[in-house]
Amino acid sequence: MTLTDTNQPKTKSGATKAVFVDGASGTTGLGIQERLHSIGDVTVKHIAEDKRKDAGAKRALMEEVDLVILCLPDDAAKETVALIDTMGNAAPKVLDASTAYRVAPDWAYGFAELASGQADKIRNAPKVSNPGCYPTGAIALLRPLVDGGLLPADYPVTINAVSGYSGGGKSMIASFEDGSAPAFHLYGLGFEHKVFIIFLFCYFLFVFNTIAGIKQVQDNHIKVARALGASQRQIIWKVVLPSATPSIMAAVRIEAATCLLATLFAEIVASKAGVGNLLNKLSGIYDTAGVFALVILVTSIALLIIYLVDLLERRVLLKWKYV
Repeated sequence: MTLTDTNQPKTKSGATKAVFVDGASGTTGLGIQERLHSIGDVTVKHIAEDKRKDAGAKRALMEEVDLVILCLPDDAAKETVALIDTMGNAAPKVLDASTAYRVAPDWAYGFAELASGQADKIRNAPKVSNPGCYPTGAIALLRPLVDGGLLPADYPVTINAVSGYSGGGKSMIASFEDGSAPAFHLYGLGFEHKVFIIFLFCYFLFVFNTIAGIKQVQDNHIKVARALGASQRQIIWKVVLPSATPSIMAAVRIEAATCLLATLFAEIVASKAGVGNLLNKLSGIYDTAGVFALVILVTSIALLIIYLVDLLERRVLLKWKYV
């Protein structure tokens, strides 16, 4: 058998309610199981470790339970919900502890104190999304103010919140307990945040320089091109862009260094890895030699990028300009 129970075997037809915690090895799953074990009329069912990703075994188990609690990453939670949706009348109720369905319109928001009747809505709903600790804290404070007319529903409220690390999963807990994690960790930041910061640094200067270069194109050149029968595409390709090339390349030359600095800044404030993150760590432990080594490395890379941009301009773009 691939399925095991913590108590006596029960099914949906029994008096004891059966629950399956999908993702039971994580911190959230472990905590939920500990609470469920203290309830006498609840049986917690498990799936064998080697069958966790076996859709058939998971479906068979879920057909025997009354409730499935999802303690999974968002994508994995969506996969399990998609499987449940194919089960028809045999489908159990679902409580999702991820953020995948937190504000989905066809899911009941699992905050019983949210409004009058919310507890009954949760009780009767086939799918319930867990609001999470941060939304619970914010909503508990703000919803009464909105309902009482003391705070407009669209008022731009900002909440600064800091938490512990116990909810970050096994790897995060281990990194904090062995001392390898930073004293302050910006949670939930990854590659997309870094790219966005670099974009903010570099986009506007490049666009403004390009627009300025295009505005410097002489009207007489465009008129002559039209008189010679040039199409709009030919005018852009043969007149406008070549004339704007010096301004565009000036922006590229500046942006080459700016993007590198933006990357360092992004890695310092919004990344768990990279040269900027390493620079931040080395400065935090007063490793002067390491800091200077990284500064020299970054400077060398910046000079190389600027040289390559100049080479591109001289050997390719300026020749194209005068073709």
